[in-house]
Amino acid sequence: MGVEEQVGDTVKLALQKYWTFFGIAGVALIVFAAGDGFPKWLVQLSAGWQEATFLTGCVFVAACFLVVAVELRGGSETTKELLADFGVEIASPDDNEMVKFPIRFVGTFKRALPKGYELWLFGCASQLPPSYWPQRKARITATSWTCDLDRPWTNDKAAIYAMVVVGPDGQALVRLYWELNLKAQENGGRWAGTLNQLTADMVACTDPRVFRWQEAPRLEAPSG
Repeated sequence: MGVEEQVGDTVKLALQKYWTFFGIAGVALIVFAAGDGFPKWLVQLSAGWQEATFLTGCVFVAACFLVVAVELRGGSETTKELLADFGVEIASPDDNEMVKFPIRFVGTFKRALPKGYELWLFGCASQLPPSYWPQRKARITATSWTCDLDRPWTNDKAAIYAMVVVGPDGQALVRLYWELNLKAQENGGRWAGTLNQLTADMVACTDPRVFRWQEAPRLEAPSG
C-alpha cells in the first residue's frame, strides 16, 4: 500500500469521525477572514493570509457538508466500506476444517490498517440477532497476520468465526467485555457474556467460517 493511499484512508476516516469539528472550525475561519482578522485587536491579516484563511474555512465546511450528505443518503456504511476494503483473507484453517487445539489462524491482507486500528478474531453466531465473542487480537506483519487460540468459546464441536477490524471505540468495548466477563468468572459466575451490537468502527472484513474439533480443552475463561 502506497503512502498516498494510507494518507487518503486516514483522511476519510478522520472526516467521518470528526466532521462536527471540521464544520465548526470552517465557520470560525470564514468569520475570522471576513472580519479582516476578527477580532481586530488580536491580529490583522494581510490580503494573502485573509484569502487563504477564507478558502481553508470553505474547504472545511464543504467537507463537513459532504459527510452529512453521504450519511443522509444512507452513507452510514461508508466507514464500514473503508475498513472492509483492506483485502483481509484467511489462509488457514480452511472452512469446515477439523482442527486440534491450540489453533493458529493465519492470513494475509493487501492494505495496511489505519493507525490505531487492530485486527481481531471474533466468534459469531448465525442466528438473529447476531452475537459476537471477541477472542484474540491478531499479530500483524507487513502483509500477513497470525492469531493463536488455545480453547474454544463454546461447548459445541464446531464454531463460527470471522476476522474483524476494530477501531478505538471498538477496542474500548472489547476491554469492557473482557473486564466484565473475567470479573464474573472470579465471582463464580458463567463465562457467557456476548456482544449483540458492534460499534461503528468494528467491521467484519472476512466472511464467516466454520472450524470443527473432536476434543478440546475444558471451556473456561480464556487467558488474556
